Amino acid sequence: MVTDIEKYYPEEEDEEIDIGRALCTCLKYWKIVLMAMLIGALCLGAFKFLTMPSSEKSMLEEAEYLLKVEEKEKNVENLTQAISSLNSSIASQSEYLNQSIYMQINPQKIYCTDIIYEINAENEEDANFFASILTSKDFLSSLCEETGIEYKYLRELIDVSTDGDGMLMISVIAPNEELSQTIAEYISDGVAENAVHLISSKSYTDIDMNMATIQQGKSKALADAVETYGTLKNNLTTLQKESIDEPSQTGVKEALKFALIGAGVGLVLSAVCIFLKVILSDIVYSSADVVNKCKIRVIGAAALHPENVDKLSKFWKNIRTK
Repeated sequence: MVTDIEKYYPEEEDEEIDIGRALCTCLKYWKIVLMAMLIGALCLGAFKFLTMPSSEKSMLEEAEYLLKVEEKEKNVENLTQAISSLNSSIASQSEYLNQSIYMQINPQKIYCTDIIYEINAENEEDANFFASILTSKDFLSSLCEETGIEYKYLRELIDVSTDGDGMLMISVIAPNEELSQTIAEYISDGVAENAVHLISSKSYTDIDMNMATIQQGKSKALADAVETYGTLKNNLTTLQKESIDEPSQTGVKEALKFALIGAGVGLVLSAVCIFLKVILSDIVYSSADVVNKCKIRVIGAAALHPENVDKLSKFWKNIRTK
């Protein structure tokens, strides 16, 4: 048989958690929540600070880090200087290969002009001095203007020497016969005042495989320099991208980080405890709680000041236990 109570108040269903009530309770106990956060922050922060490496170890790590940074900066500076120097060398070698008359000569068809003079020279030293004048920049300046060849490139085509017995030998090489004879005639004009007489003069073509080796060596040197330049650039890029691990954070910073974590843990734990208290509590907050918990009818309800709610809750709790 169904009683009146069971008729009007069917079997109690599973209670739902009142999130709003739980949050209000958390706010009510804000001092407890704050205390839990402070305790968590102090505990974890102090633990981390006390377990940090000794100051001596930290100083060693800092010194090692600074040395690595200094070494990296020095290596970057050295590589930068090496790249700059090599770049200048490559530019110089490229200019030489493009403008040098010597590099334009075909080693299998060299136009040569050889002239031998007997000159007035009291000794070998005077003869050598005269030979050096014939190859000086001042003496060859007019020839440079006439041929349009820079002195450093023109000088490679001329060889003037003496044998110590008053003989002056002039040897000229060029990529064509006209240039070879022009240079030889210009130098001969300079010798005329000190020459006793002309011993011999001849023009011919020659083959010199040693010249081919020299030319190939110069070209290869440029290619090697370009390759080395690329390698150094890659090394510099890699070195600049390389990162150096900084020493571990100081004890204060690390402790503060753990203190924040501890505060968060305290907040979560205190909130969980308050939620559990709300869920498991028999406190009556409304007439619906009376109906659900005590299985009795509510004829009317009167609003109470919040301070009297706990007294009313205890009163209904006593009714249920009787």
